[in-house]
Amino acid sequence: MSLLLVMTLLAQTPDRTPLPSKDQAPTARDDAWTADHARALAAAKPQPETFVVTPQTDWAQGATKRFVGAFLGGLVGLAIPAAIAAAGIPPCTTGFCGFATVAGLVTGFSAPLSVVGATLGFTLMGGRMSAGAAVAGLLGGLGSGLLLLLISSVTTGLSNESQWAATISAGAIAVALQALALEARSDALDEAPFLAVPSARLAYTALGMLATVGAGALLAALSLPFGYYAVIIAPLVLLVTAGVAPLVPWSIHRAMGGEGTLAAAYVGWLASLGVAAAGIAAALLGATMAVSSVQVDARSVAIVGGGLGLAAIAAVMGTPLMLEWSHGEGRLGRAKLAPGLKAQVTVAPIASPHGLAGGALALSGTF
Repeated sequence: MSLLLVMTLLAQTPDRTPLPSKDQAPTARDDAWTADHARALAAAKPQPETFVVTPQTDWAQGATKRFVGAFLGGLVGLAIPAAIAAAGIPPCTTGFCGFATVAGLVTGFSAPLSVVGATLGFTLMGGRMSAGAAVAGLLGGLGSGLLLLLISSVTTGLSNESQWAATISAGAIAVALQALALEARSDALDEAPFLAVPSARLAYTALGMLATVGAGALLAALSLPFGYYAVIIAPLVLLVTAGVAPLVPWSIHRAMGGEGTLAAAYVGWLASLGVAAAGIAAALLGATMAVSSVQVDARSVAIVGGGLGLAAIAAVMGTPLMLEWSHGEGRLGRAKLAPGLKAQVTVAPIASPHGLAGGALALSGTF
């Protein structure tokens, strides 16, 4: 019975094609299966991300239109708080009335509103939105404008013409550098689109830095009621905050896919502290000059507001901007140059029956 069952099962077994051996050459079907299997394995293997840089060889189309849009938008954002401050300055009826504290504080909002206006105007004119580029350009523009205002305050008088000429020129410089930075960033993104910075990542890293610095300042302020111990507690809190502050935006940056390094975060933090200190010093100097004035000087008000705006933007945005710069540098280091102009110069001798007669210079290339 068992023998009969085994024979029945063998009879039901389908024919199988024997596998190729050393003595049997693989068939075309075997080769096709092997090729398909190799392609499937290659597709399943994670491929490294490829970054390609495509150099631009001509003037960017629409650059003038985008520059004008960014310039006008930044100018409007800069002028709104300045106009409110000018309208709120009380009449000068007593001595030492040049110290317009409220006006200076209101003017401090001109810097962030200018970033919003320049970015919006640039984007509406067809440019790539890049608030980080506008902030970087504004930092340079505010520094240049403050220097111009300080020189004008020292070298010229209190006439309305000199005041407003210097103030308007300083604002125009700040806004122009914003527009130039936005256009330069747009050109860079045209050549290397992989350098684009997600707005959410830049915003969250900036908020993380703002929260960290704000928490440290709040804890230091809460220690003031402790009297003598506040002399020790407050500086210690500020020192610890300064030491750990870059860790927060760096962690957020990495969690959101950024490749910026921790070293870049600390370099940006140190640089931002230096710029913020310069802004605060300029604001204090502007307030000092205003106190000694017999009338409200628009330059002093602009110096106070510009210094405060420079300090706030640098303290909050310096580290996130440096992280994004480090992120871009890392990708550029792995990028490849797109096929373009490849020229080769060839020098070949020309022989004659009497020896060397001269040479030929040739230029060959692929486009």
